[in-house]
Amino acid sequence: MARLEVSSEEAAAWSPKISAIVDWLGQLRAADVAGVEPLLRAPGAEGAEAARVDEVVTFGEQEAMLGAAHRRQPPYLYIPRILNAEEP
Repeated sequence: MARLEVSSEEAAAWSPKISAIVDWLGQLRAADVAGVEPLLRAPGAEGAEAARVDEVVTFGEQEAMLGAAHRRQPPYLYIPRILNAEEP
């Protein structure tokens, strides 16, 4: 985000909105959540009961998938740069 170009007018318009968001996050951090069970979804939300148990599954086409990598030096895959590609 540091590379975003923002005019002074845009900065003036967005400054109070961003400050309000930061203040709200501070209120959330100050909330006492001791003893509160973490939730994946809000109770009653669509799909709330559909969460599945994590299990290890063998992927049958692993070598084909790894073979499509740009460059591979096990155990690493090298991914070509796509953002800011013009920079060194």
